[in-house]
Amino acid sequence: DKDGKVSKKQLLDADGNPVTAETEFIPETAFGDVDVTFTFDASDLKAKDKVVAFESLSLNGKELASHADIEDKSQTVTITKPTLSTTAVDGLDADKNLIGEGDVTIVDTVKYKNVTPGKTYKVSGTLYEKVTDKDGKVSKKQLLDADGNPVTAETEFIPETAFGDVDVTFTFDASDLKAKDKVVAFESLSLNGKELASHADIEDKSQTVTITKPEVGTTAKDGLDGNKTVVSDTEVSVVDTVKYKNVTPGKTYKVSGTLYEKVTDKDGKVSKKQLLDADGNPVTAETEFVPEDTYGTVDVTFTFDGSLLKDNTPVVAFESLSYKDKEIASHSDIADEDQTVTMHTSEIGTTATDKLDGDKTVIADAESTVTDRVEYDHVLTGKAYTMAGILMDAKTGLPVLTGEGAKKYTEDDLIKFTSGLMNVLGFQSNTYSIKVKGKDWGNGAAIVKNADGSYTYDASERTENEDGTWTVKTDTQTLTEQEDGTWKLTGLEGSGSATADGGTSYVRNIEETYKADEVEVTDNGIDWSNAKKLPTASIDLAKVKAYAEENKDLLSCLVYKTAEFTPEKESGSIDMDYTFNSNDVIDRLSGETKNLVVFEVMFKGSIENASDETPVSIVASECDKDNEGQTVKLAPSTIGTTATDKSDGDHELMAGKDAVITDEVKYEGLIPGKEYTLHATLMDKKTGEPLKVADKGVTAELKFTPNSESGTVSINLGEFDATSLDGHTLVVFEELTKQSDIDGKTTDVTVAEHKDINDEGQSVTVTSTPAGSTYGKTGVDMTNIAIAIGILLIAAGCATAYGIKSRKTTKGDADESAEDNTEA
Repeated sequence: DKDGKVSKKQLLDADGNPVTAETEFIPETAFGDVDVTFTFDASDLKAKDKVVAFESLSLNGKELASHADIEDKSQTVTITKPTLSTTAVDGLDADKNLIGEGDVTIVDTVKYKNVTPGKTYKVSGTLYEKVTDKDGKVSKKQLLDADGNPVTAETEFIPETAFGDVDVTFTFDASDLKAKDKVVAFESLSLNGKELASHADIEDKSQTVTITKPEVGTTAKDGLDGNKTVVSDTEVSVVDTVKYKNVTPGKTYKVSGTLYEKVTDKDGKVSKKQLLDADGNPVTAETEFVPEDTYGTVDVTFTFDGSLLKDNTPVVAFESLSYKDKEIASHSDIADEDQTVTMHTSEIGTTATDKLDGDKTVIADAESTVTDRVEYDHVLTGKAYTMAGILMDAKTGLPVLTGEGAKKYTEDDLIKFTSGLMNVLGFQSNTYSIKVKGKDWGNGAAIVKNADGSYTYDASERTENEDGTWTVKTDTQTLTEQEDGTWKLTGLEGSGSATADGGTSYVRNIEETYKADEVEVTDNGIDWSNAKKLPTASIDLAKVKAYAEENKDLLSCLVYKTAEFTPEKESGSIDMDYTFNSNDVIDRLSGETKNLVVFEVMFKGSIENASDETPVSIVASECDKDNEGQTVKLAPSTIGTTATDKSDGDHELMAGKDAVITDEVKYEGLIPGKEYTLHATLMDKKTGEPLKVADKGVTAELKFTPNSESGTVSINLGEFDATSLDGHTLVVFEELTKQSDIDGKTTDVTVAEHKDINDEGQSVTVTSTPAGSTYGKTGVDMTNIAIAIGILLIAAGCATAYGIKSRKTTKGDADESAEDNTEA
């Protein structure tokens, strides 16, 4: 009892009778032993109960001896009861985490002891959820299957020993369980339908498994080179590497992806906009896979027309993991940088300089060369590109013409040619504005002139809302001029909403008629900025070639160049040299100057090898004729002269027989290292004709090779007899020539002249009584002007047969040949 006092209590069977046993025996000797066997139902006894066997020896019904000591340990046995302990694990990989998707298995290993070998036992299990409330209090909740029935399992076994273990396997659908839910296995051991032992501790970690859910994380990259920048093209690919975990090996899963544009409004608020293809369909991709392990990666590849997107547009890949068409995990964070790539359109920027010395002034010459360094960015490495460019007049934005036949073309001819060329290349060359009854028409959208002469705008919009629905606005109209001069307006306008399952919209047809004076159409002319709005389709080479053939005479007068290259890096540069007879471009002898701009366009593909199988398309252009840094100034060589009496350096010449006039010529804009010839002729101001002395003109010639663009050189005219010229004013006319190769022929080209009969600086007065005087020198002070303008795309690449060929002429230097002539 509680005080430690020991007493005995007779053990009774189920019927209330004492549990007894007896054995008769006949001994062979005076001592020995014999077994007495008690059989009884011990179910009602508790573990650790003590059962003591009292024995009595009798002969012929008379007790001879007994052993009845309740404290005798030898007479005592201790009751033990069957016990259980369990360890629940994931049936897939035997860990404590259970992937909560579809049908899953928990294996609960039940360790038993104190059972009777050879008997048939049953272990019955039931699963419970461990629930912890907000106060931390723990309770249990029976786990139910889809039909609302408890999730149970049982195993029968016949032990060979009193201890061992047996597995109880639970199979159920864990889809509705959440990540981190705890599932606990309760177990009961029974014999013949009667429970002998159980293990049901909701806090027992050994009996518990934790639910894990499949997870995905993604990293989107450019499919071409694996970086985070995607170069815009008509067909680009984004590879989204989906990293998954907590999946079941051997099952077939599907990863489905959808691309979104990341939109940031003026207030910095970020939203998503579903990326649509040219047909208005979402850009999606999917990959099925069978994992070999619970974790791994799989690639989802999106292919779409990237030319539809603006430069610097972030594109985000949303991914969904499903099993048997049921989503089990997703990753859809519009702000996730790992899920994001940035679209970039190819870009070019150019810097034009004089090839001769690298400055911004090109000296007019039969062999001038402008070098345009084109820097490109965001191109596809290892792909063929073609750069094409043309020299343009920076003032008019029209092509520069040189060569035979150039003079016959008017500015209108050039406008028509240039506009037509841009249209053939896929550009909207002209812009239009329209007023209907005095109000702007178009709602801010671009107005396009159609092939039939009508005008159309489309201001329709489709916007995704935060709840996943769409708001749709329809606004498109067309204006068509009728034969009677009136205008017919047709179109659609309205609004609506849409969901993934359909939608509603309210759209009405528009049909109106306006008088001729109610519609005002303005052609704003060529808009070079539209050259940045690149066509999405490949160039129609047949149209370009036909256009080139139609305009071959004009094309033969253009100064353009094409060059193919294959970039090794996403950014780089290429030099384009334009060699031409710039004497045809300006009136050099009048001192005219002109700013020239190089328009450049970059094609993807090889123009030379273009075909339907290997098309070319325009991917970038530079087209701002007012962009400084892109212009060179075409300037003529100029000379200014100062004529003096050689004997004393003044402007009066003694009327003697050995008169000599020295003309100091100041030059600007010469090409260093090239030979020039200075031709001097003495003129009589009174007659305006060349001076004749003894029926011969007074002339001189000087060959020289300048060391720099500017300087001075002196040339002597005479000796000649001036005795009869008293009172005459003599004027020196100068002409500067340079030999150039023109169409394969060496030609003396006049590059500058100074022939002003009234120029006092060029004049010397013959007198018999000279008086002292002062005089000034003449000449043009030409300063290099660093003006840079303009880049525009023009593609004459398919018409190279009609282009200007580069010409190179090598000439040796010449020494000065006239005695006493000097160069400064």
